[in-house]
Amino acid sequence: MEIKIVIFALSKTCLNVLLLREKAPTSPRRFSLPWGLLEPHETLEMATQRIYCGVVALENIFLEQTQTFV
Repeated sequence: MEIKIVIFALSKTCLNVLLLREKAPTSPRRFSLPWGLLEPHETLEMATQRIYCGVVALENIFLEQTQTFV
């Protein structure tokens, strides 16, 4: 199963969303949400932590699941 993660942060004046620049040379101006695959032994929470830590290189951060869409 593919997982896409919406990570946002509130500042005093705006809402920020983490987007990643596509690596394909044919689409240098395209962006996407962080994503990955759910491994057979993982929960959604475990996969989200793994994917997020791989993107941002931070560990032990607070993540809250607000909605799951199937």
